[in-house]
Amino acid sequence: MLFYIFEVIPDVEGADMGGRWNGWRRPRFPKASADQIVDAHNAAHSLGALAKYERAAWYEEGPRTYHFYHPDSDETDVYPCTVVDGVETWAIGADGWTWEGES
Repeated sequence: MLFYIFEVIPDVEGADMGGRWNGWRRPRFPKASADQIVDAHNAAHSLGALAKYERAAWYEEGPRTYHFYHPDSDETDVYPCTVVDGVETWAIGADGWTWEGES
């Protein structure tokens, strides 16, 4: 299934976890898609409020976690790896972002 956030993150492959968060989809992504999300997130914020930071989103190899920094709250969302059906996946923004999806 393809997931996207209008005008921020283009279509990325993922799996729907079911249920909704405030009416929005709750996806889970394999590493290649999660890397695309990081790239899109960093590109979208490169000229905005996050431009002064070295990176707004990144992957940390050791614990296999993705990090998304929010300067307004000075907090970082951390998404750990979960293995689903033998595939490493990350629920990036599943309970807080406005994901839409198409089959």
